[in-house]
Amino acid sequence: MTFQTGSKPLLEFDKLRNNLFLRARIEQDRDRLYREHWKHFETPYWAKIVMGKQNLSERFFQHFIMAKLGEATVTPLFNVYQRELAGIGGVEHELSELKRYSEVYQEMTDCSPESEIGAAMSFYRILKDGGGITTLHPFILFVINELGVSGSNLSIVLQILESYTLRRELCIPNASGNYNKFFSGLIRKLKGHHFDLGNFIKLLSEGNAKSTKWPRDFEVGIVLLLQSPIMNRTAIRYILYRIELKKREGNQSLETNELIFDNSLSLEHIMPERWQNTWSLPLVTEENGEPSFDCEERIFYEELFHSEYRENNPQWRTEASEDGLVDESCRLAFSVANQRRDFLQSIGNLTLVTKSLNSSLSNRPFSEKKARLFQNSLLVLNREICEHDTWDVPQIMQRASDLRDYFFSIWPSPEHFAESIGEPLDIFPK
Repeated sequence: MTFQTGSKPLLEFDKLRNNLFLRARIEQDRDRLYREHWKHFETPYWAKIVMGKQNLSERFFQHFIMAKLGEATVTPLFNVYQRELAGIGGVEHELSELKRYSEVYQEMTDCSPESEIGAAMSFYRILKDGGGITTLHPFILFVINELGVSGSNLSIVLQILESYTLRRELCIPNASGNYNKFFSGLIRKLKGHHFDLGNFIKLLSEGNAKSTKWPRDFEVGIVLLLQSPIMNRTAIRYILYRIELKKREGNQSLETNELIFDNSLSLEHIMPERWQNTWSLPLVTEENGEPSFDCEERIFYEELFHSEYRENNPQWRTEASEDGLVDESCRLAFSVANQRRDFLQSIGNLTLVTKSLNSSLSNRPFSEKKARLFQNSLLVLNREICEHDTWDVPQIMQRASDLRDYFFSIWPSPEHFAESIGEPLDIFPK
């Protein structure tokens, strides 16, 4: 064993290593401690660069200290360690703690499907448009290593955290921006106490501020129905992917492990974003005054407006008003056009396709698009779409409602989690 020297600046983790072994009392002890507790850190695995700028060993050191102290800011790392953690239990205890934490951390960062922890952490790697969320790592390290949560309780904790995180990604801008501070505070609240699932659910669910709240079913339902501009498209792809897997359960002809979430799956609008030139509108009405979406008498969007109105209003495709309509018979068709605009980005109008299929579908009419989906896609999501003869606002709204129910079954509300463990619902804020 040798100490690192030379002109190259030492990493914070290198400083920790050198300090620990300088504090070891005898050379023989140093060699044993190195073999038993540190040797695995001297591998390329811990030297790799993560998030484009930081050694994995440095990121681990940061998260280790945050988990131990419950602090959101821990820089410079070695100085904080020296001040707060050095000498507690002796050098061997310090080294054994680093190794114990690192074994869990490796499971977390490898995201192996063979590991429950790794499989759960793959969700956070997927989010943020592929950039990943690592700010929950210290808290999960704390839960496992300090609170000793394992088995079924750990499974529930990981499910709770995924529901909390995904619901926030859907409903709240920059949802993860406050995670360091929030989860560090949660560590301090839980530290030194026996872990209780009911209390954990309460702590997560009692926040009302945007920076901490766990969105409830009604909030999530609205976003899924209308898809606000803040919605994370990677999250939507992942939601549809998980619903697809859920729909495949019990179907012996479809192997769930054959469908992998990667960039080959892209979002496709069933009714295209530029539908005006290829998707006609219903023109006639029913006796009750409502538009008939499947009537034979139809009209294209451009034909609703006077040519003079179109010439004088360059934004008529997106900002048209009833003033430009040809006559009263176009009024209900114009109403349908506005409904299409409102529900175009709904999850009910979105599906998954491979990228090669996506470009060929583009803005085709539904009859052509349906045929291509049926011929080229093995996804249950797309087979169900192909069961429809027409596709318009009613079908979008019904599918959004169905997908919303699947969402709630995969990522339940805090109330559902509380009921599942027998906790009273009055622990939650109204």
